[in-house]
Amino acid sequence: MATGSVIKHRYDCSVTIADGAALSQSFGMFNGSVSISNMNRKLRNVVAYKTRDGKATVRHSDRNEITFSLTFHLANYSGTVDAEGNTEVSPWDVFNRAGAWAAATSTIPVSFGGGDVFGVDITIDLEGTDIGEAADHTLTFTRCVGLATAAIEEPGTWTVEVTCYGDVTGDITLS
Repeated sequence: MATGSVIKHRYDCSVTIADGAALSQSFGMFNGSVSISNMNRKLRNVVAYKTRDGKATVRHSDRNEITFSLTFHLANYSGTVDAEGNTEVSPWDVFNRAGAWAAATSTIPVSFGGGDVFGVDITIDLEGTDIGEAADHTLTFTRCVGLATAAIEEPGTWTVEVTCYGDVTGDITLS
């Protein structure tokens, strides 16, 4: 795990989304944000079993799924130009197999529903080496399903609500 001593901000972050074959799209997060929830040690819910006298046993139970949101500036609904990579792919295209992603391959195996549900792998990179640290900081989420929502506001945004049905690797490993 890479250690860091410099506080990170949105200019230090990028998100790369990959399908199960050869497609990959990077989005510089200087135009948005990342928020991650449910990252507990065993990827399991915690349940308290209480007796009538109030004593409790606390145990790990069913697996919980990590959820997170990615927010990008909205330039177009489909084929949004990413300011960092100058590419013509929007979050809508990626998560809905549209445009350049129409032939994308799911990262969810068919035996796990990949024939029915489209999933991607998502890597979130925080820059470290460019700001004097020994390494960059990376989290990779596998078998992710996302729902893209456009908001016409100031500024317009794409927000993708993502659920990770696979593992998390990188600076933090959860499985």
